[in-house]
Amino acid sequence: QMEEMYQLGNHKVQPNIVTYSTVINAYAQSGEQGSAFHAERLLAELEQRCEMEPQFTPHTVTYSTVLHALAKSGERGAAERAETVLRTMVNRYHQRGGDVQAKPNTISFTSVIDAWAKSGDSRGPSRSEQILRQMEEMYQLVGDHDLQPDIFTYNTVINSYAKSKEKGAVYSAEKMLAEMERRCELETHLKPDIITYNTVIHALAKSGERHAAERAEAILQNMVERYHNGDVTLRPNTISFNSVVNAWARSGDIRGPSRAEQILRKMEELYKLGNHDLRPNTKTFSTVIHSYAKSIGKGSVSRAEQLLAEMERRSQRESHLKPDTVTYTTVINAIAKSGERGAAVRAERILTLMQKQHEEGNNFVKPNAHTYNTVINACAFTKRHEEHTDAFAIAFRVFNQMTVKNVKPDAVTYSSLLNVCRNLLPRKDVERKFIVAKSLLEECREAGYVNDYVLKALRQTVSEEQYIQLVGSSDQNSNHLPRQWTRNIVFQKFS
Repeated sequence: QMEEMYQLGNHKVQPNIVTYSTVINAYAQSGEQGSAFHAERLLAELEQRCEMEPQFTPHTVTYSTVLHALAKSGERGAAERAETVLRTMVNRYHQRGGDVQAKPNTISFTSVIDAWAKSGDSRGPSRSEQILRQMEEMYQLVGDHDLQPDIFTYNTVINSYAKSKEKGAVYSAEKMLAEMERRCELETHLKPDIITYNTVIHALAKSGERHAAERAEAILQNMVERYHNGDVTLRPNTISFNSVVNAWARSGDIRGPSRAEQILRKMEELYKLGNHDLRPNTKTFSTVIHSYAKSIGKGSVSRAEQLLAEMERRSQRESHLKPDTVTYTTVINAIAKSGERGAAVRAERILTLMQKQHEEGNNFVKPNAHTYNTVINACAFTKRHEEHTDAFAIAFRVFNQMTVKNVKPDAVTYSSLLNVCRNLLPRKDVERKFIVAKSLLEECREAGYVNDYVLKALRQTVSEEQYIQLVGSSDQNSNHLPRQWTRNIVFQKFS
């Protein structure tokens, strides 16, 4: 509109570089789909116009704004496009005798690094580091402090490695942290901060690599030592400790559960001594409980239940320790997999407690489909014959509660109930098994959740002849079934 008014003779409203830059910034901040493309389009228009109209020459802020828009857009090819924009800046700066208007700076380079870090491209981490090294080379050549990589630049590269699933990425993150620790003695701007350490610890925790838990704990200990030696910026917090607890919980190491709990108790000890950034929370306890729940060690299930009981007791005064749906479901799952005496009854008891709390207004413990399925699973794998009748009753009572509570059964529900039918009904009671299995399949078909697991459970419950009667063939591949039967299966398995 301004352009049109100017063309009609109103010279007071001629757009200028500030006008363009403001509109580009609006696109950059919007986050709307396609906004980065529009920011690029306006930049290209400026570059074309400035050949004849120098007042439209884009400057560093203009370029950096477009780079920021691309970095946060998540669009396909955004990292390559950002790098092209940066290359234009670098070329303008070098080819025009040091065109300071378009001089790239730390923000420009870091935005491109961030674009690669967020790209999801397997090349992202290594490309991020290559651009960092390019920055360092330029800084060494010209000595311009505007091109000096800073802590944010390094943290962005480390984060890129931390998020990557590529082999060796976590090791590269550790290596960069070690480099920063070594160099910061003389280059204080590269001193790692709490974000640096937490990012590497978190990367190790989720990596599943050999000895990842020990490596994460060593980094945490290094932080603690540096803090105690006077570096107040490295005061470890709940995030730091929770990540190490998680590393041990996911380690698969036989020491994992006990080591995770030891770190939890260390947090409590330090909190009581005055470090209020180290207060264990629901997530801390839930992670330790999950570690015990996965363990095959003797007494692990009992310990998971004990920790849950501790949370319930303490949460009366310490609200930050209230168990949530994940905590309760994790313990139920541990009980279900244990096959211990009374597992079905214990699982239902926890579900009943959750239901009661939810009815009283605690929305953090609302049982979900996974919770109900886990209780049914506990019934399905009841080992003791004398418990079969009660476990069968519990399974279908819980199934009926799902309808009452408006929780939709899914494929796991139906396959678990078929396993209940197979495992808990007497072998000789072929007719009853068939009747129950037929009813479950009909409901599952109606709900659109028949998948390969449901078919497998059905085949193990009834005879081959009965299976063909129910399904229409001996085929156990759900891809060959009517679409109506499978319409709600999200991840369909293809042969």
